[in-house]
Amino acid sequence: MEKASLLSSICQAVSASCEPVQLYEILYQKFFSHFGKDLLFCAALVDQKHGIVTPVYAAPYGVDTWQTCNHPADNLTSRVLFDLTPILINQISSAELPAGIQCVQTDSQAWFGFPISHGKTALGLIVLQFEPPLPIEEDLDSFCGIGQVIGAFVRARQAEENQNLFASQLAIVTEIARETTGPLEIDHIINHSTALLKERFGFHHVAIYLVDPLGQHAILREPFTSNIPVAPQQKIVIPSPSVIAKAIANAEIILIDESTHHPPESVEHLLPSSRSALVIPLKSSNWVLGAMDIQSTLPSIFSPQYILILQVLCDQIALALEKARLFEQTIHRVEREQKVIEITGKLRSANDISKVLEIAVRELKEALGVKQVQIILQRSEENKKLEEFI
Repeated sequence: MEKASLLSSICQAVSASCEPVQLYEILYQKFFSHFGKDLLFCAALVDQKHGIVTPVYAAPYGVDTWQTCNHPADNLTSRVLFDLTPILINQISSAELPAGIQCVQTDSQAWFGFPISHGKTALGLIVLQFEPPLPIEEDLDSFCGIGQVIGAFVRARQAEENQNLFASQLAIVTEIARETTGPLEIDHIINHSTALLKERFGFHHVAIYLVDPLGQHAILREPFTSNIPVAPQQKIVIPSPSVIAKAIANAEIILIDESTHHPPESVEHLLPSSRSALVIPLKSSNWVLGAMDIQSTLPSIFSPQYILILQVLCDQIALALEKARLFEQTIHRVEREQKVIEITGKLRSANDISKVLEIAVRELKEALGVKQVQIILQRSEENKKLEEFI
């Protein structure tokens, strides 16, 4: 094997590639030209957070013919990723450890894996399967250099994808905030924001809890859930073990996923299919109006960056809810003052005390929406007898 030539051609391939799939295709062609027609090729990336190694490109067979594996685990794939060193096994059937990443549609006896790395971080590995012998025993170290070149490309593309994802999420947040915070109606803000969050981000459950006027309960307001009935107006006592209550009482974001532990009684609001959830307090000025409950069927979906994006949106929603609340209070106050003026005018038109009391009772029943009103007068001259006008 002419390792200098291979490394040079791979560096050229990296420079010429725009997408990872293009790079892996070129790599397969380079290795194929060096090692022959029986070569099987697979590029796999590791997800450290979820502990899995997944094939992302394979040739000549597709990725469906290659099995995934866990990491860390007791297999050759994990050893390559842990040690950041290539491993060559000429008889895979007699190896002490299972291969991990391996093609299931072949009888190839030899297995060779080398790490895709960036610095001291394993990003994945390249696996070759073939019929031995393969003349690479003396050149194993050179594949570390190849893996580092590939790793620099992969890390750059991952950073670019994360940046694009962040920009896309910001655009979605801006869109939702713009569409939600216009009308000064609490129901519109709640229904529209939860529906848009579900639609734009793909969450399967989004709901808003609002604190009641006494601050004793968090009340569920019209949850937006995919094909799952949730009882409206569900009440959660404040304070209580519930993460909803804790998020509101402590004004803190609470993450629920496989990396966190919460007692069962604190997460009773979770739907059975939820794999991760986020509770974000809705804060306005120095007090908490309620909380946003977001649930996903995907595990560990809420990265720190993702949480920051959703927190910015919740702050906008909280501000809109506070404006709507103040607007509704102003409208109610104006309506009450107008009603007082109307009742006062009617009372002044009465000629005697009985008529005044009759008008007062009738108008108060209508204004307050009650069935009974009592006005009790005490005669000052007798200081005993009470008359009731009902």
